[in-house]
Amino acid sequence: MPPVKHVIGTFARTELGECQSSWQQRQARFLRPARSRTVSALRRPTVDMADYRRMAALRARLGSPRVLAGLASISGGTIASQAVVVASMLLLTRLYSPESFGIYSYILALAGVAATIATGRLEAAIPLAVTRDRAHLICRVAVAAVSVFTFICALLVAFVGSALDAHSDLPLLPWLWFLPPLTTAIALWGVVTQMLARDRRYRSLAGRSVANGMSTSVGKLVLAWLPGPSGLLAGETAGRLAVVSGFLWTRRGALFVRHPLLGAKTELRRFWRLPAFFAPAAAMNAFGLQLPLLLTASLFGAEAAGALGLASLFTSVPAAVLGTAVTQVFMGEVASRHRQGTGTLRRTYLHASFRLLIVSLPAAAVMLLLPPSFYGLVLGPAWLPVGEYVRAISLAAAAGLIAGPLSQVLFITQSGLATLLLDGFRVVSVLLCGWIASMSGASSVETVFVMYLALATTYGLTWLVGLRVAGAHQGSETK
Repeated sequence: MPPVKHVIGTFARTELGECQSSWQQRQARFLRPARSRTVSALRRPTVDMADYRRMAALRARLGSPRVLAGLASISGGTIASQAVVVASMLLLTRLYSPESFGIYSYILALAGVAATIATGRLEAAIPLAVTRDRAHLICRVAVAAVSVFTFICALLVAFVGSALDAHSDLPLLPWLWFLPPLTTAIALWGVVTQMLARDRRYRSLAGRSVANGMSTSVGKLVLAWLPGPSGLLAGETAGRLAVVSGFLWTRRGALFVRHPLLGAKTELRRFWRLPAFFAPAAAMNAFGLQLPLLLTASLFGAEAAGALGLASLFTSVPAAVLGTAVTQVFMGEVASRHRQGTGTLRRTYLHASFRLLIVSLPAAAVMLLLPPSFYGLVLGPAWLPVGEYVRAISLAAAAGLIAGPLSQVLFITQSGLATLLLDGFRVVSVLLCGWIASMSGASSVETVFVMYLALATTYGLTWLVGLRVAGAHQGSETK
């Protein structure tokens, strides 16, 4: 199988070659000798700006050096970050018990769901802002929304935490107090990545991904002496906040101004669909993705949740390595085309799907073929069930590697109702399948397989809806 970059470059050269051939044919028409015998000179060629725009759009969409360099930079940085995280697991699985990993995975899942609500999905508007000043204004609004949500989240933990701990099979307190700062760190990281993607600073984004992976891994190892999952949660929170704080400090001149929210009403009016439709849809999407782990923890205990959480980490490596890179580059480039109004997004969507497909199939094959004993040998005897969970979720992981990055086209085109319906269907289908499997007496691995099979089906439906939206949408400049 040829490398992904080679496939992209080959296709881009083919398309640009056809476009240049059309350009040369037009030049030939303009350069024909005049019929008059008195005119011996050639006609001067006329500049056709439509051809220039067409060639520029093709380069930006398919094979520009910026796209390839951005994809390579982010992929390289994410590979290094994931390598650090996976390598640290060889030590962390011997320092922490499966029960500690189960509580850590449970609270991390709750924080991931809460983080999607914290910003009101306004970070998705950052790449769509026409000017840099508007992008910084949206960033300030998103940071303010995160601050307010963090305070609300702390109040909820104070007043509802005891009741949640009493009705849960997991011992959540006092570790539930890590939820507000961890939610803040995850939400602000989303704002940071969108700012860097909008500026097309892919190398800086790759470097911060590496720093994020290293800081969280080192923090978990250094704080392993803390009781229970405290070291895992404290290391995750401190590492993420350190990287985010460093970025916000570099942009302090643009973010920390005298009137930070001046003009915010205009931008909120322009992107009102994001908090109105996309924030609830993103919350349901995140809840649907984390629902198998939350149900497993509730039905089968912390040890099963810890094994599933670690299996989810290993199966998310291909998506984190390539899917994240394609998401950020795809969203940055397509958002640029959307602002410039260069036609529909269908061809870009299809070719990005092809590039993701040639990576997802081998990744799924590796997940299925590795025996469960491999994970017990690498991670320790207590983690032998991880291999069974990896096989159970491999199909959904491969489908998510394709549909996840490409679903960003729904954000770019602001197809709020379609996103809301898709995410609602995902939650209902996963919850219904998990409940039916558990009521029928299925084991934890079988229940997880059924839930992730429903998740894979919703991924296929999401891809079809995205294709329809990409083909029907005509890019137009955001004013």
